[in-house]
Amino acid sequence: MPESVQTYTLREAAQRLGVAESTLRGAVREEALPLQVLRIGDRTLIPKVQLDALLGGSRQADEQARLCADLDRMQELLGLSVAVVTQMLALQGALATVAAELARRAAQTVDHQREHVDVPDANVSR
Repeated sequence: MPESVQTYTLREAAQRLGVAESTLRGAVREEALPLQVLRIGDRTLIPKVQLDALLGGSRQADEQARLCADLDRMQELLGLSVAVVTQMLALQGALATVAAELARRAAQTVDHQREHVDVPDANVSR
């Protein structure tokens, strides 16, 4: 996709999210996306910057795509509405963010404790 393109079609956005285009179309219809959707004539477009920010980079995009595919299967198996599946996905993302923040804080605490522990010099004879 050329760098000048500022939007994704529903097909492109669905591929990035790892869901079926019909699933994304249903989410748009139910207004269940945490994104601005642009309707121009009979075309529905999603701003590239918003979708990319939602996905948060390639590693997170891969994880997001996997989660979306899992939730897509859950929707099919359990007959859940697109809105419920979207809310589940948002909760999963929020939990991942909280877990990452807790891990970061734990690492900071360990680093802080290491800085303040009095470790005897191994070269000093007793």
